[in-house]
Amino acid sequence: MLCPKCRAELSEDDTTCNVCGFKIGKVTETEQAWVLLGYISDKITADFANETLMSFEIPSVLMSKSGFFGNAGLALTSFFSNSDQLFEISVPAHLVEEATEILNNTLGSGWRSAKEEK
Repeated sequence: MLCPKCRAELSEDDTTCNVCGFKIGKVTETEQAWVLLGYISDKITADFANETLMSFEIPSVLMSKSGFFGNAGLALTSFFSNSDQLFEISVPAHLVEEATEILNNTLGSGWRSAKEEK
């Protein structure tokens, strides 16, 4: 098992990280659930969003809706729709509000929240 904060190795019986002091608790089902946070239209902004969230210790996952899988020079034309929102970013459910605020402050109109779709 690894500490969620500093990634130090822990034993199953540890309740506090010996390296950073992070209190280890049981992970609830809600904390394990990942949800779609929003949409980003270009790869550079999507990568920036991902890196920004990671710098705030918010895990995130980028999914391409364009068929872009790495830097192989593939065209960024969506295979799935005519939408210009080519990347989806997801975070753990319990971090949605914090992640939304961070992306609003850093990207502004460079992304669209999934809540806006509803």
